[in-house]
Amino acid sequence: MTTRPVNDYDSPWKEALELFFPQAIQLLAPDLYALVDWAAPIEFLDKELQAIRHAAVPSKGRQVVDKLVKVRLLSGLPVYLQVHLEVQGRLATEADFRAFS
Repeated sequence: MTTRPVNDYDSPWKEALELFFPQAIQLLAPDLYALVDWAAPIEFLDKELQAIRHAAVPSKGRQVVDKLVKVRLLSGLPVYLQVHLEVQGRLATEADFRAFS
């Protein structure tokens, strides 16, 4: 009996989010984007978030978690953002594309 590989759709999106974090926030949360000092370092605290989650609910196997990000506001205040990204997908049909024409 062979087992099917588990599809890992979250990891590539979370990597892209990390690479393009300012652009993602600008697109998805423009009001927040305007408050952040983008010249300051951005810290991705994935290991800290995993530790918090594991302490609260011990995991059974691999668990992909959201992003915990530390940024500094223009006011100088450091803030922590928990970003949840969930990608939903299905095969598109011709009718789906006609809806946009």
